[in-house]
Amino acid sequence: MGQDEIDKSAAMSPDIEKDSEAEQLKEIIGQQKAIIAKLNESKKKDLWDRVASLSGLFTFLSSIVIAMIGIHFTNAYKAQEVRISEAQTVEKFMPYLTGANENAKRGAILAVASLSNKELAARLGALSASSGTIDALELIFKTAEGEGKELLKDSLIDAYFNRGLDLLNSNQDMDRVISDYNRIHELAKDDEISSKRGVYFLCHSYMNRGSAYREKGNYDQALEDYKRALQIRSEEGLVYQNIALTYDYKGDFAASIANHEKSIKYSNTEAAYTARGTSYERKGEFDKAIADYTTGISINPNIYYPYYNRALAYKKKGEFDKAASDFRKAITLINNPKDQEWRKKAESEIEEIGQKIKAQENNRPKSSVGRGSR
Repeated sequence: MGQDEIDKSAAMSPDIEKDSEAEQLKEIIGQQKAIIAKLNESKKKDLWDRVASLSGLFTFLSSIVIAMIGIHFTNAYKAQEVRISEAQTVEKFMPYLTGANENAKRGAILAVASLSNKELAARLGALSASSGTIDALELIFKTAEGEGKELLKDSLIDAYFNRGLDLLNSNQDMDRVISDYNRIHELAKDDEISSKRGVYFLCHSYMNRGSAYREKGNYDQALEDYKRALQIRSEEGLVYQNIALTYDYKGDFAASIANHEKSIKYSNTEAAYTARGTSYERKGEFDKAIADYTTGISINPNIYYPYYNRALAYKKKGEFDKAASDFRKAITLINNPKDQEWRKKAESEIEEIGQKIKAQENNRPKSSVGRGSR
């Protein structure tokens, strides 16, 4: 080999070496890329394997979601069916709820009590409240909700008040009267009652309960209730009238007359004068009693009981003709079916007076008529 070839060979050897290194580098890079690609494929495979391993859980969760959606719509459908059924129930019983037949109304209220919509049940009960449906209303009240419960409570208070008053006026079941007014004060405090219904209602709730205690002979408890009534409404003449009657029952006529004076001061009515006349009559002062009855009649001549009471006073005085006349007048004024018992009593009194008058005539000495001379 010549020097030139050697020099050429020597001159080219670095390039050859560079090319060889480049090829090796390319090969190494290629191998690295292949390794990286395999690693990436391995990672992707591992990821999907993991996802695949969770697919059962996803399927389970999706099943729950689908089930819950199904339950929701099933319940919604059922709830809709219930609402439709309840609406039909209300529509069916509405004539009875608004009717006058207490037994039918009570049955309808008991049917309404089964409604799932407790507020609606309470509102319907409140609209249908009456003295004869109290037990059914209490059943609804136990589960009532929302504003309906408040409305029902107010209706119950009114129903208890009216039933207690009716029983008191007809002199029936004083224990029930006391229980009814106790329940009023359990349902609401005095401030709430007076704010919604006024002090007159609150005052009379205590007064009526006091009168029931009086009729049972519990005079101290009666006077305690009357005292509370006067604390609420100090100028209520009817309370003083009831206090006076309580003292009558106790035989304390001085205290009775003193309270009648206050009653007349605050309520100048025929009832106030008739009540004082009754106390005078019990005391045996018939002329004062007759004077008060007469004043009562002058205030209102269209009410029977002043005539009836004055007739009794005349009878006790032995003035039978005047007594019979007043009893007859009382009969003409008794128009309320609830007062027919007094009509029968007046008729019985007239019959008794007629017998007394006849007896007087029979016992009266006969005058002898002499035969005149000619």
